[in-house]
Amino acid sequence: MLFANIAHTGSVLPSPTEEDIAFTSVDRVLPLFKARLKPEEVGPTAYMLTRGGRYERVDERYEGEFFNPMMRMDTQFQVYNESLARVKDSYSGEFNDGQPVYDVDRFWDGSAVRALWKVNEYPFNLSTFKLHLRSPYSVALPRITALGETNYIHLHEDDAAKFDIKDGDRVQVLSPKGKHIEGIVQADKTVARNTIVVGMGYGHWCFGASDLEVDGQVIPGIPSRGTGVCPNPFNIVDPSRKGASLYRDKTFGSTARHGVPVAIRKV
Repeated sequence: MLFANIAHTGSVLPSPTEEDIAFTSVDRVLPLFKARLKPEEVGPTAYMLTRGGRYERVDERYEGEFFNPMMRMDTQFQVYNESLARVKDSYSGEFNDGQPVYDVDRFWDGSAVRALWKVNEYPFNLSTFKLHLRSPYSVALPRITALGETNYIHLHEDDAAKFDIKDGDRVQVLSPKGKHIEGIVQADKTVARNTIVVGMGYGHWCFGASDLEVDGQVIPGIPSRGTGVCPNPFNIVDPSRKGASLYRDKTFGSTARHGVPVAIRKV
C-alpha cells in the first residue's frame, strides 16, 4: 500500500510497458499487487518500481535558498556533543572536542599522517564509499552480481589528465604499505581533487569466491563473487602503536580507510 500511495500522490503515474516489467523483473510481484490493489492502481504502482522510485525536480522543492515545508525535517541538528566532550583522548589524556573542528589526519599519538608520507610521493588521499546496488554480502545474489563485473577507481578528470590517465584506463593505486590494487579508472568531475575513491563490495577472495575444502570435498568457488577490487588489504599500519595495528580513526577507534596517502600509475 505504501508503494501505491506514492505512485498516486499528486499526478498519478502512467502504466509501464510489458518490456519495462520484464526487463526489471517487476512481473515477480505483480500477483501481489493484483491481489491487494484495485485494477486501476496496479499499473502506476508497477511503473514506480520499474523506475526504482518516484522522482521530482529538486529545484521545485526550494523557497529561495531553503527547502520548502515538504522537504524540511522537523528535527534538531546536534552541533555540540556533550557525551563526546566528556571522553578523554586515550593517548594525550585531554578531553575531546564536543563540536566539529577542522584537523588533519592523525595517528594515535597525534602525529600527522602526512608528516610520514609526503604529498610529492603519495599525492592522493584514499576514500571509500558503499555502492547502492552492492554490499559485502549481496555477492551471494546472482541478480546483483549480474549488474556489473567490477567496481572502479574514481578520480577527478583534471587529476587524471595530470598523470596522462583517461576514463577507462587500467591503473594501479599504490599504498605506503608496499601493496597495490589494480582496476579501471572512472574519471569525471564528481570526485574531490587530489582524492581517489573506490566503492566497496567487490574483490572478495572468501565468501564463496574461492574453492573451499570441507572434509576432503572441494566446494568450487563462484568467480563472479571475486571480481573487481577491494582496498582493505593495503590499508596502512599506525607506526605509533606497538605491534600490528591498522590506521584507525583517532577519536572513535574504528579502522579508517579515509585519508590513507596513495599514489597512482598507469599499467
